[in-house]
Amino acid sequence: MSTDNGDIAAGPTVYSLKSGDDAALFTINSNTGAVILTADPDDETKADYNFTVVATDGAGNSSEKAITLDIIDLDEVVLTVTDGNISISGSTGLGGAYKVGDTVLATWNNTAAGDNNAEIISAVAVNFNAFGGGTAVVASNSSGIWTASYTITEDGGGSIDTTNLNVAVTASDNASHSTTTSDTTNATLDNHNPTVTDSNISLSGASGTGGAYKVGDTVLAIWNNTAGGDNNADTISEVAVNFSAFGGGPAVAASNSSGSWTASYTITEDGGGLIDGTNLNVAVTATDDAGNVTIIGDTTNATVDNDSPLLSSSTPTDNGTGVLLTDNIVLNFSDSITLGTGNIVISDGTQTITIDVANHSGQLAISDNTLTINPIVDLANNSANYNVQIAATAIDDTAGNSFAGIADSTTLDFTTTVNTSVVVFDLTDGDSSSHSGRSFDGTTTYTIYIKVATSAAGISVTNPWTGAGNLGSDDTIILVGSGAEPLGETGFPAASKHANASSMAWNNPALVALNKGGGITTFRTGGGTGMADLWSGSWAGTLLQGGTILTTLPNGIATSQGV
Repeated sequence: MSTDNGDIAAGPTVYSLKSGDDAALFTINSNTGAVILTADPDDETKADYNFTVVATDGAGNSSEKAITLDIIDLDEVVLTVTDGNISISGSTGLGGAYKVGDTVLATWNNTAAGDNNAEIISAVAVNFNAFGGGTAVVASNSSGIWTASYTITEDGGGSIDTTNLNVAVTASDNASHSTTTSDTTNATLDNHNPTVTDSNISLSGASGTGGAYKVGDTVLAIWNNTAGGDNNADTISEVAVNFSAFGGGPAVAASNSSGSWTASYTITEDGGGLIDGTNLNVAVTATDDAGNVTIIGDTTNATVDNDSPLLSSSTPTDNGTGVLLTDNIVLNFSDSITLGTGNIVISDGTQTITIDVANHSGQLAISDNTLTINPIVDLANNSANYNVQIAATAIDDTAGNSFAGIADSTTLDFTTTVNTSVVVFDLTDGDSSSHSGRSFDGTTTYTIYIKVATSAAGISVTNPWTGAGNLGSDDTIILVGSGAEPLGETGFPAASKHANASSMAWNNPALVALNKGGGITTFRTGGGTGMADLWSGSWAGTLLQGGTILTTLPNGIATSQGV
């Protein structure tokens, strides 16, 4: 800086460089005196510069100043970070893409085999912004290998579905020098999982009772990814349906038709194990072109029964013997049952009883898993081999699965026998029960039916019994008419029963008298009488039970006794 105080002469001060020294390496502003070095200094080649500045006023007076410019040696190190020594890994998606859940691992190699910087690297940061992560994620060092990572989250950093993505590595030394280099991996990233909603999943194919799925039904699962459905913008590469709740596979491949994905499973008998439950559903797994996966279960809450009813037991049993002609047939199944359509047929080849299960007129009764068959017509033949056959559509479980039926004469067959505790004396034709050698025994409790005509006097017994001494107070005698209540000698039914130790009589008016020796007398309209002997011998001293009067024999009694 120069001054020009007290001069008379007017005019500006002019600045110049004095020749010599290093003046040729500088320029000077003649108005301001600012001096500029014409080339960048380099302490390694020239540590200082010398020059002299001359200031001249308007009168020609001048002064000068010698100046020495020292050059400070600066740190000129440039850190090396090369793309070839930067790598990223961790992709598990399709075609090497990074997807949700993948951890992007960025590695910079600064070992002797890598960039091998001589300067001490104090810090390294990785920019994962392209992947949705932070811009300066701190890396850790292990023997010259610097690593940093970022785990991709659903729409983390915004929805990203693109290619040619890279990280950038910034390395710094203790002198605050830094170098930033991007890699050129050009990765593909998709951080958005497919959208699958329950409302766009549907099931169909149930044909069982109340909408249940049963054996033979094909469960059709549909996921709607059209514009009217979930409408994913991303490409869906594959869809699988889990049918395990229905007994099917856990990942049945679905096919695509214009955005509608379908898969199916046909229910088989006990396929996947016995299933008889409610609130069962499928699950749809959608995978996009990067490998992102979404799994959503539907809430159809279906009912499934893949177990058809089985015949677990029966009365009579298969190959059973001693079955009374009046016995019911009782079938027990493995599941609760209902009636379907078709026939149940009971036959010995001579007698055939056919029951239409849809119109059975009370011959069939169901209680949970038990079917009782009580034919209107009793079995007719003693010592006969009867079999039961059942149509394959006749008996269903509550879901609509059908019992397989019985189509042969050996699966359920049995042999009939007479009821030896019943004895019938039919005084209208003289016949009597033919079992047990027509002899009473002391171990059987008997029910004895005596059948008489309504009003005719004549009676007969052509086949009397023996062993009457075995009859006593535990045995019962019942008087039976021939379709109507029998009439006494005045033309009216008997009003009372009279009994003592030696005889039994139905009278008021007189109708029938029976003594313990088996002698029986009937009294009929107009004074007619009839007499016969039912048995030989006499019942024990104690009076037999009885006195009841029926209009007809109970169903099946006559045929079961062969009278």
